[in-house]
Amino acid sequence: MKIIHLLFVGCIVTATACSNPSSTSSTSDELPKAIRFDSLGFEIHIPKNWEVQPNSGKPDLVGVFETFNDSTDKFKENLQIWREEIPMPIPDSMYYQAAMTQIRIANPGLSVQMTEPIMIDSLKFRGFEFQFSTIDSTKYKVLGYTLLKGKYGYNLTFTAEQSKEKTYQPIFKKILHSFKLNK
Repeated sequence: MKIIHLLFVGCIVTATACSNPSSTSSTSDELPKAIRFDSLGFEIHIPKNWEVQPNSGKPDLVGVFETFNDSTDKFKENLQIWREEIPMPIPDSMYYQAAMTQIRIANPGLSVQMTEPIMIDSLKFRGFEFQFSTIDSTKYKVLGYTLLKGKYGYNLTFTAEQSKEKTYQPIFKKILHSFKLNK
């Protein structure tokens, strides 16, 4: 759970660090890019205009970002995934509760809502969501999921500008449904 508190910080950094415009769109119904992370034990499919950006110093964390849509776009919608080794067997509900507690402790003013679990194949993703604003009053929406499988816990967070939430939510769901553990 030590890396859970990076969730909120990562969202803020992502929100404030993106500034170079480009012209592409992520409205495609397909997720043509399959990306396999052997060291983390999973693969996902992403839209063609999304790219993996390295996280130096954090080998258990992967960031996947959309490229900018046009010159007015100031935020790269994104997915952050990290994996952590669990030192002893625990139920997935306890892992989820620990993640929620850690987010709330690290960010006492944040209102984190639990959402319904999602079953994808035999994997149970437990969901949560929250909103936050940056200093410039830009509002963001975060959809998050935890997954516990064997001795590893996976945390996935999707972040979008709140005004674009309805556009990106279906894309985020498709990416989530593409998540597969490596055999």
